[in-house]
Amino acid sequence: GSVGYAAYAQSQSVLPLLLALIGISLYSLRGYAKYVTIYLEMSRDSKFLEKLDQSALKSAREKELVAGLGFGIIANLRWLFSEQRKFLAFNEGVFIFMLSLSLLINSLTLMLWVFAGSQLVHFLVRTWQRKCQFEKHHSIITKK
Repeated sequence: GSVGYAAYAQSQSVLPLLLALIGISLYSLRGYAKYVTIYLEMSRDSKFLEKLDQSALKSAREKELVAGLGFGIIANLRWLFSEQRKFLAFNEGVFIFMLSLSLLINSLTLMLWVFAGSQLVHFLVRTWQRKCQFEKHHSIITKK
């Protein structure tokens, strides 16, 4: 919101405020969609969170070290490029990076376009995924 206001103060255009509002709204809906998914899974299986935690611990233990000082340039580059997919998740760390970059190049409105667009894409993808999960959950319940 403050980035939208700062961009508005620089440009005297309402567009940055609108982009900030869209981005914030869609970012909030991402959290709500996650909550609904957890609620649906918990209503189907009361041990869902415990199983999810155990699965995460197991995968963390099984994850082998694939990069570092003793692995060579190719292995480290392979790791770097595989990790960069996380940049597209547009989480808080990415927002801070984008904000810092936009301040450096003095382009807050561009950052807000990227923010609003990324949240729209995530909203649409996550909504589709949650819809599919809901339909799967609903079909399991109706079969019982």
